[in-house]
Amino acid sequence: SSITVQQGGKLAHTANGATRLYSLKLNITGNLTLQSGATIYLDGLGYGGGYTSNGWGPGRGNYANNTGSGAGHGGAGGASNNFVGGIIYDSLTDPGDLGSGGAGGWNLAGGSGGGLLRVVAGGIIYLNGLITANGSDGANSGILSSGGGAGEAINLTAGVIVGTGTLRANGGYTVGNGGGGGGGLIAL
Repeated sequence: SSITVQQGGKLAHTANGATRLYSLKLNITGNLTLQSGATIYLDGLGYGGGYTSNGWGPGRGNYANNTGSGAGHGGAGGASNNFVGGIIYDSLTDPGDLGSGGAGGWNLAGGSGGGLLRVVAGGIIYLNGLITANGSDGANSGILSSGGGAGEAINLTAGVIVGTGTLRANGGYTVGNGGGGGGGLIAL
């Protein structure tokens, strides 16, 4: 069977927190069609950001002296002015984990990581819409900042992938003395 996400349609999974509970995994014997104007939206649905604490996940951002560093995933998280960012983890060729959460700042939440999409299609993937799995931005109180969440994994497997769509797995932004989130992983 095949799956079509029509224009204006949206697929997502439930947000995660401290542990990995949710992801979007599609095993399709036929085609996956993501029409123009359709979205698979996984921004900020990965491991949670910390609140005046470390973030969550293998590449979590670190909290120190009231600021948070960015989380890592496909790229290292950005350092805060007090601590290094989160580590790089996951497979480059077959990624399968969520983006980690950035550390919080003083009374600030860190950005959550991006969610996880894994598609195995027996037919063709027609990608004309948007697949977005960015980490959430960190917060700023003027002086203190939290870290951004890391981008997630987008893993698409098919005999043929065609289209003019867009794939995003960016790390979350921050300003001030926090660190930005590392980018995610995209494998086709």
